[in-house]
Amino acid sequence: MLYLLMPTGEARWLDLPRSISASFALENDLDLETFDWKPAELKVDATLVRLAVRFGLPVRSGLVVDGGTVGEYVRVGQMIKTHHDADSAHTRLEEVNGPMMEALLPGWTEQTRELNARVDTSVEAAISEAVKEVDAQLAQAPKSELASHWRSLGGYLPDPL
Repeated sequence: MLYLLMPTGEARWLDLPRSISASFALENDLDLETFDWKPAELKVDATLVRLAVRFGLPVRSGLVVDGGTVGEYVRVGQMIKTHHDADSAHTRLEEVNGPMMEALLPGWTEQTRELNARVDTSVEAAISEAVKEVDAQLAQAPKSELASHWRSLGGYLPDPL
C-alpha cells in the first residue's frame, strides 16, 4: 500500500502488492500520479509530514510514502483510540451492571479492577513499543529535497522538522 500525502491535508491510498513500493516506482520510472488513488481516512498531520520528508517520493501533487512507513504511526493512534473506547465501554458496563454482578458473583468488582489494570499495563507497553518505532523513524534526518518539494507545493513544514 502506498499513501499520497498532499499539502491540502488530504491523503489518498493505493493498494498495491508489497513488492511494489515507492522505491520500486522510482527505480522503474513509474508515474504514480496515473494510478487510481482512493481517498484515505488518514489526515495529514505534523508527524506524517515529518515521516514523508524522510521517506517519501516526490510527485506532482505531494509526497508518496510506503504504507509500512506510516503504519506504525497509524497503529499508535488506533491502539490509543481503541483502548480509550474499550475503557469507556467497560466503565459504563460496570456502572450499569456492577452491583448486579457483584451480588451474583461476590468479588466480581475487585477481579474486574485487577483484570482492567493488567490490560492497561499490557496496552501501555504495546503503545510504548510502537512509539519507540516511530521515534526511531523520526530520528533519521529529513531530506532537504523532499522538504523543499513539500514547501514548493504550499505545504507547511512542522517545527521541529
